[in-house]
Amino acid sequence: MVFSPGPFTSDRLSRFSAGMALVLAAGAGLVVAWWVPRPPQETRTPSESIPILTESAILPAADIPAVIRFCATHTSERRGFVVFSEGSVVLVSEPCADPIAQAEETLRRCAKPDAVFVTEPTTTADLVVTFTEPVFQWIPSKQRETLATWAENHLDTLFSPAELAKKSANWKPGADACVGLVARTRLLEDAKSAKVVKVIRPAPETKPDTPNP
Repeated sequence: MVFSPGPFTSDRLSRFSAGMALVLAAGAGLVVAWWVPRPPQETRTPSESIPILTESAILPAADIPAVIRFCATHTSERRGFVVFSEGSVVLVSEPCADPIAQAEETLRRCAKPDAVFVTEPTTTADLVVTFTEPVFQWIPSKQRETLATWAENHLDTLFSPAELAKKSANWKPGADACVGLVARTRLLEDAKSAKVVKVIRPAPETKPDTPNP
């Protein structure tokens, strides 16, 4: 499922989404569905600032231990992962001299208030939310309904000012898109705080001992 507030082609979508989907598909069994919302009919004047979550709209916490377990099962000799405190995960190509610095830079490039994202349900009913950079959020199945309901009740805190200006008064995104909006807001928080909680890298190769002559 694609969430895009403006013109967006399936061609452009496939260029940034296919890579991440293929990377994870072997282990997660992704079932990808594309969806683009209809162009809104009504507009509102945007605010100059990004919506701020109030105390009554505290962002639900990511299940970090579950995210780490998911990443650990998809590590290979050519890829590792850097996990941030709000659940954003940056895929790092190995070998990499400084995975944290690379992950922070990648996250900054991706973190835009109106960043387009793709929601990809897996065969185990989890949800992977991918972005234009090799960054994703993995949402376990047990959280999908809860996050969708929370997002539906706090939509105006999750849209960017530009999206609020374009959105028609009665239009609401689907359940998975709502979860994607939560994932995007978490990504923005991660880019701002840059708190790394786990670096998951492939184990170094060990060479067998050479017997003494």
